[in-house]
Amino acid sequence: MQLPTTIRAFKAEEWRIHKQLRLAALVEAPYAYGSTLEAEQLRSDALWQERLQLACATDREHVFLAEVGAEPAGLLWAKFASDAPQVVELFQMWVRPVARGHGVGAALLQSAIEWASQAGARCVNLGVAVGDTPAVKLYQRAGFSFVGDAHAMRPGSSIMAKNMQLHLPAQLPVNTF
Repeated sequence: MQLPTTIRAFKAEEWRIHKQLRLAALVEAPYAYGSTLEAEQLRSDALWQERLQLACATDREHVFLAEVGAEPAGLLWAKFASDAPQVVELFQMWVRPVARGHGVGAALLQSAIEWASQAGARCVNLGVAVGDTPAVKLYQRAGFSFVGDAHAMRPGSSIMAKNMQLHLPAQLPVNTF
């Protein structure tokens, strides 16, 4: 059953909500991310605030918030790759366990894909932990496929990840005559 879900951009002043969701993700699924709970907990509140402010101030990043009712239920960070101007990379995808299986993750992912397409991206990339079958299935349903070989999730980690990629259709020019 689908839950009534709203997907919207985080506002810069909502950095505390972002921090809360990010830390909850790292507690619940530490295997799924390139960072660790310990590393993120060391960040000052000023840095959490600055990171979200910078993302909200540019058209090259978009940080999505999923809400079920009025409650924060998930997040996803989309950012154009610095070395590939038509590639958007997805990070920090997470949905609260109580909201999983109800379309929240699919709605977050679809919103990010639509944003990337409208912003001119030709490709969307993400990394997923090897063995995270629910996440892999979600990404495959959205059209992502595996590319490349497995690699360490982060330096020194025994957790392996694989990259997935979605090619977006070219934007057709608007007829101006």
